[in-house]
Amino acid sequence: MRSRFLTDDSGVGNPHAPPAIDCYLVTRLDTLVRRVIDSQISGRRIEPDENEIIRSVGNYDAGKCILPADFKWQNG
Repeated sequence: MRSRFLTDDSGVGNPHAPPAIDCYLVTRLDTLVRRVIDSQISGRRIEPDENEIIRSVGNYDAGKCILPADFKWQNG
């Protein structure tokens, strides 16, 4: 599942709740929209260029979150 959400990185508008996922990349909205459209047209996921990434959270690798070896799922 691919998620798209707004963050407070732009400094515009009211505060947003922090994303509740382990890892993600923050890019500008206009480059995100371009990648989503290009991905739909090409039929493959298009990752952001390194210079498009504002910040990253967690251990993100080519669309996947790499969890630590000692990670344990928690129910509830």
